[in-house]
Order: sequence, then structure tokens, then C-alpha cells
Amino acid sequence: MYAMRIGRVLDFAEYWNEPQFSNKRPNRDAQDAVTRRGDNIYQPWAIGEFRQLPSRHSHPDGTENIDNKRTDLGGLHVLIAECYAYFGRAGPQVPPDLTFLKTGRGHRCRFTDEQVAPVAEWFDALPKGVHGAPSLWPAEDTSWRQP
Repeated sequence: MYAMRIGRVLDFAEYWNEPQFSNKRPNRDAQDAVTRRGDNIYQPWAIGEFRQLPSRHSHPDGTENIDNKRTDLGGLHVLIAECYAYFGRAGPQVPPDLTFLKTGRGHRCRFTDEQVAPVAEWFDALPKGVHGAPSLWPAEDTSWRQP
């Protein structure tokens, strides 16, 4: 589980080209899992086309996974958090009046103004930063705790 306040919206080429996000490119030879699993995986290749780097989204041999690529690039934007709270597999209990927040991948926000206010209040009360490992993270690997 995670929650974030969006600070910037970039397209995939901007995300790739901005130097501050170059450390988000995966390095499959890295010792720690965080560096191996970066999310800046779409390199501009030709006008309007991208190459998928070897990553958790590609095939195990590093070749492009066309299905994942289509899904990932289908959103058109990369959302950059202004602040966030990431809990992984050990998230806090969502208050009963906010159960409409339970969504899946590819969700589009269509909340009413009446729904947004209590969500913002709840989010502001959450501790910020990384507080838990992702659901499929190896139990013995604590590299997710890195800043």
C-alpha cells in the first residue's frame, strides 16, 4: 500500500532525460535489490517509441515484455511524488469511510470533492517515507530500507 501527493507530472521521455531520475534506472548487476529494481525503464528510442530496459517488467533474460510495455506506457505519464507514505505488504488499516480508496493498478482518480477532503486529512496524518517491504520482496533482503 502507498499514498502520495503528486508534485509533478512528466511524460516518459522527460522522466528518462532528467538527470535527477537517472538513479532510478535499474542495474541488474547491483548488489542491492533497490538498485536492481529501478522504475525508470523506458529509454526513448525513436520518435514516440521506447526501449524497455532489462528489469522486473521485462522477461527474465532481459528481452522486452511487450504486454508489460503496453500496459506501462499506456498511462502516458510518470507521477512524481511531492511526499509519500509507502507501506508495502504491511499497510495501515484504511478507515471504513475511506474504503472507496481500495483500487487496483491503472486506477483513474474520479473522486468527488467530498471524498477528497477526508482522504487528504487521513494522508496528512500518515507517517511519510518507506515503512515496509514490497509484497514480493525477498524476506532476507532489507535493502528496501535505504533512503
